[in-house]
Amino acid sequence: MISSIRVFSILSVALLLLAIPYVAVSPTTSPPTAQVTTAAGGLAIDLYTQYPAPYGGQGLHMPSDMFAPQQEVDFSAVATYNQYPVAQKLVGFHVRHQGAAINYDVYGQATTDGDGVARMNLRLPWPVDDPVNEVFGLWNAIATVEVAEMVTNDTLGFWVW
Repeated sequence: MISSIRVFSILSVALLLLAIPYVAVSPTTSPPTAQVTTAAGGLAIDLYTQYPAPYGGQGLHMPSDMFAPQQEVDFSAVATYNQYPVAQKLVGFHVRHQGAAINYDVYGQATTDGDGVARMNLRLPWPVDDPVNEVFGLWNAIATVEVAEMVTNDTLGFWVW
């Protein structure tokens, strides 16, 4: 009777410890920052453009610096699972803008490489009819990935001026 209670309590403690989040501390020279991660892990994607950090939209739902009409925008999306890159996963890209008369919806897809990065390029338009009211303004991009039956996305806004 006593041994069965002892085994039950050990199993209860073990299951409880598996459910408690752990704290990962990043190595820095300044005071350490803590990032809370659950034992279940996490899927993440970071969409950004060719500009260096922090101007390219690096980070979750961060904006990018502006672009000019007819400029090429290089989108990159880094897919990670438990902070490790995920290779050979399909990433969907969607870029949209509402002009005065035209609704721009651009779709693309790319497979992540060994570093977990998928890339897509877009040349911004300059139409013949009313180009200023059609192209100038806020554009939005979204990247979506699925890993282990979990789906996540990141959004990025940028101005064309």
